[in-house]
Amino acid sequence: AGTNGNVDIFIRNNNATNYAALLDDLTGQHVATENVIYLFVPHTFEDQFQEEDEVYHINLVGSGKAFLFRDGIVLPAYWQRISSDQPLRLTAPNGMPISIKPGRSFYEVLGENSTYREENTLWYFQFETP
Repeated sequence: AGTNGNVDIFIRNNNATNYAALLDDLTGQHVATENVIYLFVPHTFEDQFQEEDEVYHINLVGSGKAFLFRDGIVLPAYWQRISSDQPLRLTAPNGMPISIKPGRSFYEVLGENSTYREENTLWYFQFETP
């Protein structure tokens, strides 16, 4: 978490072990947000016979695993969306709704087969294609 209670965003620099803070080019300040939400979502190739094109259909209707980072904590969650004209809903593993903190939110949409690991207070997510 950042010094103001926000979540600081880090990006990988060309290799799996070197991460750096994401900085705003205009201000030089860390990019931070109140919520970071990782969604594990089914991805399919738009044309299954031309997989080399890597054009994906991302199906954000249905449900899947999620993680919400806010206020210095991580909340395991599930996302749910019943149709494309409805908002996305986050719930705790017990089914109770989870509210995101008012303010900016970053959503990271990962393939449903993507992996993650936690090392002490650091979380690493690895995007995997179908």
